[in-house]
Amino acid sequence: MFTAAAESLLRQAREIQAEELKKFCSRVCQLLQEEDLGPDALDALRRLFLIVSATKYNRRLEKTCVDLLQTTLCSPSCPEPLQLLCAAVLREMSPSDSLSLSWEHVQNTWQLGLLASVLLAQGDQKLVRSVGQRVLKVLESRQPEGPSLRHLLPVMSKVASLAPDTLHEDQTNTLNKRLVDWLRYASIQQGVAHSSGGFFSMPRARQPGPVTEVDGAVATDFFTVLSTGQHFTEDQWLNVQAFSMLRTWLLHSGPGGPGTPDADDKSELEGSTLSVLSAASTASHLLPPQERLREKAFEYCQRLIEQSNRPVESRTQRTFSSGCFDEDTETRWLSFPPPGALRKADSDLQKAVSAPRRAGGQALAAPSECGLVSPQCLVEAVLVLDVLCRQDPSFLYRTLSCLPALHARLCGDPACVRALLPIARFFLTHGEATAVGAEAIYQHLFTRLPSEHFHSPMLAFEFIQFCRDSLPLFGRNLGILRMSFPNLFKFLAWNSPPLTSEFVALLPALLDAGTAVETLHLLLDLPCLTAALDLHLRSSQAASERPLWDVSLRTPGCLEALRDPQFQGLFQHLLRAKASGTPERLAPLHQLLQPLASCARVAQCAEAVPTLLQAFFSAVTQVSPLPGSSIPTAEGQPEPGLAEAQPPWWQKVR
Repeated sequence: MFTAAAESLLRQAREIQAEELKKFCSRVCQLLQEEDLGPDALDALRRLFLIVSATKYNRRLEKTCVDLLQTTLCSPSCPEPLQLLCAAVLREMSPSDSLSLSWEHVQNTWQLGLLASVLLAQGDQKLVRSVGQRVLKVLESRQPEGPSLRHLLPVMSKVASLAPDTLHEDQTNTLNKRLVDWLRYASIQQGVAHSSGGFFSMPRARQPGPVTEVDGAVATDFFTVLSTGQHFTEDQWLNVQAFSMLRTWLLHSGPGGPGTPDADDKSELEGSTLSVLSAASTASHLLPPQERLREKAFEYCQRLIEQSNRPVESRTQRTFSSGCFDEDTETRWLSFPPPGALRKADSDLQKAVSAPRRAGGQALAAPSECGLVSPQCLVEAVLVLDVLCRQDPSFLYRTLSCLPALHARLCGDPACVRALLPIARFFLTHGEATAVGAEAIYQHLFTRLPSEHFHSPMLAFEFIQFCRDSLPLFGRNLGILRMSFPNLFKFLAWNSPPLTSEFVALLPALLDAGTAVETLHLLLDLPCLTAALDLHLRSSQAASERPLWDVSLRTPGCLEALRDPQFQGLFQHLLRAKASGTPERLAPLHQLLQPLASCARVAQCAEAVPTLLQAFFSAVTQVSPLPGSSIPTAEGQPEPGLAEAQPPWWQKVR
């Protein structure tokens, strides 16, 4: 949920009327026509970007304003922050018929990348192919002292996903070779600090030393996103960008389309130890470009996993895993500072709105409690390994040697729980081919993660997405998913507004004849579950650490009841991790938790219940008819949870 400062800014941006927006556009036009584009123009463009991006529908801007935004974007003398903001506004307006961008004379790769991002947002396949061909010509150039190429790799990744047939085979092979060079042969020496000029601007520069690993060891043969140093070279930045686009490129650049193996069927390699050893011993430089890229990608991911197992040395050197785009001005100039941060939450918001926004790529790493090792780096490494094993089964047995150990280590690291999802997906996809039983992995995933991390919105969304996407793969393990529905409902109870539609789609797969009645009762008690989770979370905090608006401070009886033996059994049933087989009447808890009914989170959850019940009754008739006593009626109805005897949302249920 947003803080008060963020809510105020968003509300102002959403409620601005057409006439007021027209006046503001006139002000922006005046500023963009001045010779000296200073901080006023920068601030105005930031505000314009917030206005056009704060709503789901496209804002209509004056044609004069749109033309000036395009002119500013294409101007070679315009400061980069202003170009970035112009591109961001134009992307938010896409698709638009009023765009007339031309890049015939653009030589700067930064500017070319921004223009390409706007054109790709138009969604026109002809434009996508044109962008792909232009960007590829620049990437094919081999001038070591030429313009930076790292601004174009995200664009190429986007082109590959939007129009995989854009590139010819020889062009694909050329880019495969470049990716191999950037991934495997990036320099292991640190870059030289850029001087601001002047004889006394800095002391005599020392010869740059080697980059180091996460544990402080000197890197001897391999640079990765987990390498650390004070300054980085161009090929090291390209190494990071290449890893960022690697999975998308592997999925869409193959001859068989997304996710398919090569034309020659390699399924006979599965189970053949001799074939695996033969493939592993093949000289890498003799392989075709695409297979060589796969081999180097596999080595890269293995090195990341191996590095993540090392103890992290505490130091102040910069690392790609703690902000791999930290030199990018996009981070700084897209931020829209709210009014003074009065609370830590508002301060956190200011950091959040400074996150990079990109059209063709994403930052793969962010600071985490894992030290310098980002969970997102591990997530991406495992996802790339999954793609490699689907495309070439000879990688499968080599991958199995490292994933179980990685899973065992991550189970004890609360900051890296997101990386457990792709590992589970890997074993769901390849478990039968390898005859590896992974029931323990699934049990841990569905038992501990929802109970301990239900309050993480990112994990909640990714977890439910994982369940939906993996339904065809569960097979005989589908029973584990169905029996764990009380745990999955904890994600829903805590994050009901954004997760409601996801659960409506997932609900039919969770139902069977044995759990339908229990599922119905838990849906009716969902607001009660939200309140119980809130108490459970707050019970671990001292009273002095709770915010002043904490309702439980005014109702200490709720927290005391959580530890009261008289109610512990009911709380344990409500917070259970697996289906119990028999629903219990929770009327005593409903009355006890009534003071929490006014909490915003509980109220939002209650509003989602009618939609979920409609989905339940639509799906349950396909599974098994419910006993008559379980159907809610106006005369004899199950307890409606924290609501009153006849709450407004309960009328919808009837």
